[in-house]
Amino acid sequence: MVVDAGVILEIAVGGPRAEPALAVIRGHRPEAPGHALIEAVGVLRRLATSRSMALRDAEVGVHRVLAFPARLHEIGPDLAAAAWQHRDNLTIADAVYAVLASRLRAPLVTLDRAFVRAPRLHCEIVVP
Repeated sequence: MVVDAGVILEIAVGGPRAEPALAVIRGHRPEAPGHALIEAVGVLRRLATSRSMALRDAEVGVHRVLAFPARLHEIGPDLAAAAWQHRDNLTIADAVYAVLASRLRAPLVTLDRAFVRAPRLHCEIVVP
């Protein structure tokens, strides 16, 4: 199954939806596009610089994000071009998750309900 940055981040910081997310992916090796880690670390940076999260907590979160046991997939021209086809409904960064899930014939596990509303995605969307 493919996981997005929100799922990785939620598990890394032990957020309120971490346990349901873990229950969904338990027994599977999560897969993610390579930018997922950068997205998650970027959120931690934003939380730390806005002082919404203590710097030490953000640093622990970064360590946990980078240690998340996902198989990472390179985003090459082919994947980016396929993501472009979803530009009217999703950000390109988000579309990459759906395209990867479709190509792997795997569900996409996300906390982002925008995926549920997006038309023409060729993968199952699981929101824990």
